[in-house]
Amino acid sequence: MTLSKIKWDDIDTVIFDMDGTLLDLHFDHQVWSHLLPAKLAKKNDIDIFAAKKIIEDLLEQNKKTLNWYSLTYWSKALDLSLTGIEDELDSLICLRNGAQPLLERLNQSGLTLTLATNAALKSMNRKLEITGIRKYFDHICNAHEIGYCKEEMPFWTKLSEDTECRFENTILIDDNLDVLETARICGIKNTFGIARPNSHNEEEKSTEFYLIENLDDVKPGKIEEPTDKDSQ
Repeated sequence: MTLSKIKWDDIDTVIFDMDGTLLDLHFDHQVWSHLLPAKLAKKNDIDIFAAKKIIEDLLEQNKKTLNWYSLTYWSKALDLSLTGIEDELDSLICLRNGAQPLLERLNQSGLTLTLATNAALKSMNRKLEITGIRKYFDHICNAHEIGYCKEEMPFWTKLSEDTECRFENTILIDDNLDVLETARICGIKNTFGIARPNSHNEEEKSTEFYLIENLDDVKPGKIEEPTDKDSQ
């Protein structure tokens, strides 16, 4: 489905992911791809490539689990303070272009706004405080409180129960394609990804989901998008 095919009169809820969707993923990329490996290499007196391999192996082992996103797990696994490491790059935490105006528009339209995130609670709260967007949400559903990550179907069952969300009347915007696939299986048909979660990287591609290039294009009741997107 493309954005232009949304029947806004039927929509009462919009669910947003946080990192890579509303927030630029550049912060997280710098932490996990650069600062964390450097800290691990220094601590264990190994080269940066060996440190990256340790992290990559653990990421692969914990893919699609809560551990993948847990600061507690990573702090224990690497014997490093992940919270302290993230604090060093707080200045990189920022909203994606168009995120706040979009939240303002949707909030004023009377739609229910829900934040659904896998982020560790400490990370989530810090990012919400820095960006000031907590006020826009009627519900905040954190995977660590629910007990399942968004790639797992029980997450969406619990979200629906807790928020009284009707999936047939819901839009989900998330940069994680695995999350979009799970949500679609659970009944959310209006699922959209993000073309450039990290503003410093190239655009991503998908044949399964429409990827939003600019959040400014999303408007309740009206969607503006390039005409060549209708063929996707």
